[in-house]
Amino acid sequence: MVGEGPPFEIDVDEKAGVVRLVLRGFWTLADLHAFGAQLAEAVGRAARRHAIFALLSDSTGFKIQSADVSEAFGRMMGAGNRVHTGPTAIVVGSALNKLQAERLLGSPRVRIFTDFDAATRWVDAALAEARASKSG
Repeated sequence: MVGEGPPFEIDVDEKAGVVRLVLRGFWTLADLHAFGAQLAEAVGRAARRHAIFALLSDSTGFKIQSADVSEAFGRMMGAGNRVHTGPTAIVVGSALNKLQAERLLGSPRVRIFTDFDAATRWVDAALAEARASKSG
């Protein structure tokens, strides 16, 4: 992959309070560490503007990962879920990816989808509900 960028993209919609992720390919632990650093920066930006924000991940191009990357990814996301209290929607491209994601990232605030529009609708509704509960 010489000359190519990282196997992920991270964008913060500061107005809406949504951190959007695109994950693709087969990762190394170095990729995961780079992702973790950039995600922490993006989450910090979102948190400075919104007490509750969402994560929306397009993981349809994310391959089944090696055991070491999967385990490290699960630990990283588990630690993040203890800090991030908003909804997280992950869109995957296969039933096997869905099973792997549900096993590693299971949480009441995390939903796994195979349809991006359904994930977006859920994030919007869950974010509105979480913000209303916090303010009410």
